[in-house]
Amino acid sequence: EEMDKVCLIATSAALNTQAVALSVMSRNSITTKGNRTSVKSFYYQPDTNTGLVDFKIFIRNEDESYSYIDLTVYENIYDDNRDYFNKIIESIK
Repeated sequence: EEMDKVCLIATSAALNTQAVALSVMSRNSITTKGNRTSVKSFYYQPDTNTGLVDFKIFIRNEDESYSYIDLTVYENIYDDNRDYFNKIIESIK
């Protein structure tokens, strides 16, 4: 389980802050359906003992350009409202 995590460090020079998050690789997934590729990632922030669920959606448009949508939500809120968030994610065309 510990080997499953990758450490990410984000720094904001403007805010003079730094945050550490662990990506839980075994819970991450990539799916492609038609012109849409979805990346679902899980992160754990040990400093605050919180989890995050991150959705990245890439859509190839008819003119060969791409659209990109990113949604990140705290894991406990996602778990309590899974149907709501999944409907939002699935409605993106």
